[in-house]
Amino acid sequence: MKDFAVNLIRLLLSFIILLFSEEYFYKFLSLFKINISKTFTSIILYVLISFFIYLIYKPELKSEFKKFKRKFMSNMVYAFIAFLIIFVTMLVSNYILSVIAKSFYINYNGISFYNIFNKPFNLDLILEFLKNIILIPYLKVTIFDLGVNRLFSYSGSIFASGLAAALYNAYLIKGSIGYMIVNSSLTFILFMLLALIYRKNNNIVTSIVTYSIYILLASVLYSNIM
Repeated sequence: MKDFAVNLIRLLLSFIILLFSEEYFYKFLSLFKINISKTFTSIILYVLISFFIYLIYKPELKSEFKKFKRKFMSNMVYAFIAFLIIFVTMLVSNYILSVIAKSFYINYNGISFYNIFNKPFNLDLILEFLKNIILIPYLKVTIFDLGVNRLFSYSGSIFASGLAAALYNAYLIKGSIGYMIVNSSLTFILFMLLALIYRKNNNIVTSIVTYSIYILLASVLYSNIM
């Protein structure tokens, strides 16, 4: 019971940091009239958030990174295969959701991929890569998969991970109940799969790397097969 309470507090604290840090960070900059380019302020913010999340889950993350490095090549192969499975699953899910949305006359945004390869190489691109390919996967997978999985049993934790990520996405997009459900379903599926990878591989870093590969390469793969 004590472990559950501690893990619940850690998870709630992580949620609060993720949800509200951006809003109050920019208010802080505005209050003191600090003018820095949006690219730099964004990366500073995400580095700070990443640092605090690392402090919250430091024992687990240190251990998991050490385990990942010991079998680096096999874990990378595992992550790449997992990425391919997730990619196909997301495309199929996207098609099903588009049909459901159309049937209920709900505006569906559809699947979208981040494409870093059509941008000019400069400092902004390096900072974008750091934020979108490294920090965001690390943050989201640590909170929604590692954090949530500390609270539940095997099957319950996989569902709860997807649900937590979907609720976060619904909070961001806002709208009618139907709109939020349909447009958060892909997030639900994605983080359920990442939680399943974590449970099967027994290493959260594999899930983080899988998500990073997905963000990095999904757009390239999509453009070559569609």
